[in-house]
Amino acid sequence: MLIIGIYDVSSSYITIAKSLVAFSMGTVLGFVIGSAANIFWHEQANKVMMKMDIVSGVILGLYIIFAIFRRTIFQHWFSGNELSAFVILLSAGIMLGRFISVRKRVIGVLKHHEKHK
Repeated sequence: MLIIGIYDVSSSYITIAKSLVAFSMGTVLGFVIGSAANIFWHEQANKVMMKMDIVSGVILGLYIIFAIFRRTIFQHWFSGNELSAFVILLSAGIMLGRFISVRKRVIGVLKHHEKHK
């Protein structure tokens, strides 16, 4: 997604400023989504597990609604190739933010488990 976004910027489908806004918004949203997950060490399975609680489910539900309607939401400000590029960069930011957030939390759980072994 990020490579496609970079291509869109280099092809002048979207300005650098707008692409940075889209990617930044996506990254923040990804951090929120990633931090909503309940990550813990499961003793019997001897591995890190991720479980959804009510708040996580609500955030995920809102994200799914947003993902379905994001083109409709942003078409008021963007059109054509610029809209596509904005949505692609927003999605890339969401994926990166969620990945970093979940990875950081998994590492924290693993470090905590190693300390208390």
